[in-house]
Amino acid sequence: MSRRIAVVGASAAGFVQLASLQQSKYRLHSMFKDDEYVLIHDPDKVYNEMMSGTNPAFFDDLQVVTNLTKRWMEKYADARDCHGYKYIGWGQGNKNFQLSFHSQTAEFLDIEMFRNEMLKDGGQCFGSGVKIIEQQIDSVVINESGAKINGEFYDFVIDCTEKNPLFDPHAFGDPSLRPVNTAIILEKPEAGHWDYCIEYAGKYGHMTGIPLKSKQLWMYMYDSVHRKDTTDEEIMKDIQDAFPDDDVSTWKFKKRTWVPRVSNYCVCPHTGRYIRNGAALIDIMPLTATHYECVHIMCDSIGMYTHLINEKEKGRQKIVNHIEETYYELLAMDYQAMLSFMYMYGSRFNTKFWKNIKAQAREFLSQERYLHPSFFPGKPWLDEVLNDKWTDEDYKALIHSDEEDDVSGRHKVVPFVIMNDRTLFSELATGLGAPYADRFSALDYCYPPEEFGTIGYKTY
Repeated sequence: MSRRIAVVGASAAGFVQLASLQQSKYRLHSMFKDDEYVLIHDPDKVYNEMMSGTNPAFFDDLQVVTNLTKRWMEKYADARDCHGYKYIGWGQGNKNFQLSFHSQTAEFLDIEMFRNEMLKDGGQCFGSGVKIIEQQIDSVVINESGAKINGEFYDFVIDCTEKNPLFDPHAFGDPSLRPVNTAIILEKPEAGHWDYCIEYAGKYGHMTGIPLKSKQLWMYMYDSVHRKDTTDEEIMKDIQDAFPDDDVSTWKFKKRTWVPRVSNYCVCPHTGRYIRNGAALIDIMPLTATHYECVHIMCDSIGMYTHLINEKEKGRQKIVNHIEETYYELLAMDYQAMLSFMYMYGSRFNTKFWKNIKAQAREFLSQERYLHPSFFPGKPWLDEVLNDKWTDEDYKALIHSDEEDDVSGRHKVVPFVIMNDRTLFSELATGLGAPYADRFSALDYCYPPEEFGTIGYKTY
């Protein structure tokens, strides 16, 4: 029996979700070989300028079913390779620092150019039974039997929109961490010649810099709701101070505001036919590799739900419980924990923004969920484990213990996923100036020979 599944939102998450569905179909070919998947692009549901950075999994997820090449990405999506991150002015270590993706590579791309090429192709590159269409969505009806979008029937709808959700708009809660809600996006009409994502700590927020083949994108993110100590003019001056050799007033300029929110579910409990991923699931802060890692993991869980669901209530509920557990583990132990760790050590500025976000981060990481009775009996890791007495040997014993991983891939005794990657965590802790970092053994720590907080574009 053939089915139709709609993915709404031609976002990065939408394309990855489409690829994941097609891959699931290939794995279970005999049962779902006649399935049809439709990616619907409504221009009012996504942003053109926000997403241009990805994580290493993005390209891998797409090329598995599309034969996508980096040459194609360079030609049609203005893409550049990304080999990691460079943090400028972050932490209390008084040095800029870089993180690498080991042997992996991510991609920077112009999402609007990428989307337009995919629309021209119509989904053919994804294989049989796939369509990519542009359509204004005027009506949505979803119930236990399925869904109708503009009168067309679908068995399931996966919402990967970036603006207003497709359905059930009030089913959201506040995240524990709400660092920013506004972005000033600037486009510099000059090719970016570096191969990493720049994270620049400003006075009133922080700025992300992305190089493309023909231009540069810079996005200054800040909290406009709780920010009472400055004006937009002062923020523009802060941006200008980061580029002493340029006149940023001549660059293309956009401004976007959002409400940080997290969905109350992944699979709608009232219908079982409406599913969320991407920004429709977690919308805290754009342009984080952790966000796209969450998309990647949730794609697998969603594919399991849409393709392996048992019509018996008991079987269905078991799969739904697994999905929701995965979602909440990712939200708490991966996404927000990672953001908190980044913010906890502050920056070169002691402004109201950084004071507030440091306090939020510490409060989040002090929750009881970070108590590990099996390994650290009764001890919050924040103050009694990760302190100046903690050693490299303690870390090795932690990550090599016999504890099993949880559903999100987090070793159960570690506070969050990044700690599973010993090299990455060591480099990050050292760069941020964590009090225990000088006890880590390393072959070398390379710091750019720049004044702390100065933007430089060379790789060292």
